[in-house]
Amino acid sequence: MATAMICPDCKEDNQNQVRCCWCSQHFICSSTVSYCSRRCNTCAQRDKEKKLDIDLTAQDGIHYSSIFLSKTIEVVLSPPNAKAPVRYHLHIDKLRQSADYFALLFAFNGKETTDNKITLSENVDDPEAFKFFVQYVYCSDYLIPEAYEPYSALLHAMVYVLAERLQALKLRALATKKLGDYLGKGTPTDSIVIKMVRAVYEGTCLYTTSPIKQGDEKDVNEEKDKSVRDETSAADGRESDNEVVAVTDASETLDFDEDPDSDSEIKPVNPLRTLVTRYAASKLDRLRNQPKFRVLLKEFPEFAEDIMSEVKNGQFTA
Repeated sequence: MATAMICPDCKEDNQNQVRCCWCSQHFICSSTVSYCSRRCNTCAQRDKEKKLDIDLTAQDGIHYSSIFLSKTIEVVLSPPNAKAPVRYHLHIDKLRQSADYFALLFAFNGKETTDNKITLSENVDDPEAFKFFVQYVYCSDYLIPEAYEPYSALLHAMVYVLAERLQALKLRALATKKLGDYLGKGTPTDSIVIKMVRAVYEGTCLYTTSPIKQGDEKDVNEEKDKSVRDETSAADGRESDNEVVAVTDASETLDFDEDPDSDSEIKPVNPLRTLVTRYAASKLDRLRNQPKFRVLLKEFPEFAEDIMSEVKNGQFTA
């Protein structure tokens, strides 16, 4: 037999009790039932005794409202393919906090700060991507509207490219995560995939050889040049009757082959290239039939090389 619950207010025994969804206590009085959909009397009293702690403080300890007390600056987007410039008036403090590009610009105190105007005119300064940058500047996040969902893969890639150009490191990491999550469950069309790859390979840096540290490349090149000179001198002296030994090409004479299992393979610096390449590789059976995809392979040989290394079992893992 169930034990009767006693109302803590009126002390009556009643089976028709309502449980507060906040503190899990049971209540039956009409004076308390009205609170139970959100808060019971006990919870409400606790709120009265303790002031609500509403955290409107920015990460750096400055109250959020102080952002709107800072000066604004005009940011003009005027990429080569834009029909007309797009103008924003944004708070300097937020731009400084969100992107190293702006922080360095304001620290330099050059023409842009004097004129109170910054013009972004590179190909990657796309107005659509900048919309999400502005959203991130003020909200520390960005969301793609449902109406734009079919273009999500391309938009995330464009946001990443813009973030890299502006050196907004946290936004760059956020865009990578969002794109990886989307590609793991979304189904972008072949056309969007091709545009995404093009945006990434046009807007990000090229290759680097990982084993060579900064300052070592010069030494490696000097060593190769010395070997070529030594080999050429030796070849000039190797002559026999009616036969002259030709000096072969340095690439054929010298053994520069590296161990294929070593760590010296060329890897892309940019993680987004790896992400989009892996996804394209998983859809290669479909994409190879697209004429624009074949054009893409010719236009970006580094992408063709990357995708060859990713073609395995046709599966994609973000």
